[in-house]
Amino acid sequence: MLALIVLFAAFEIGVRLLPPDEVQYTAVAQFDGTVISSTSGTITDPATVARYRAAMTATPSGKFVWQGWHSTCAGTDPFSYTYTFLWHGLPVEVVSQAPFCTGNQYQISSGGITDPRTYYIPTLVQP
Repeated sequence: MLALIVLFAAFEIGVRLLPPDEVQYTAVAQFDGTVISSTSGTITDPATVARYRAAMTATPSGKFVWQGWHSTCAGTDPFSYTYTFLWHGLPVEVVSQAPFCTGNQYQISSGGITDPRTYYIPTLVQP
């Protein structure tokens, strides 16, 4: 059992240290729940990938996923963005808008485990 815990901890620490070499993005525009347009692609330029990751993880909002968002959320946002950072084709980090809030609040999942904090991205890095 202890070996399993050590392996899990090593994996979680290791996946956060891997430098991503590409980012896949998806941008969706919708109206009343109907998708109007969707675009996706892959960015492999190392400088752009590093800039995207730095912008995405720079500012934790201080809010947790389970906290109420009634006073900090705006109305329905017609756009949603998801960024998947990859290391040799393996996902190491996924950044997506928080499902319960619109605007600039994002969730980050590293190694399959969602960070309980949300991140505030004031200027969305758009593809």
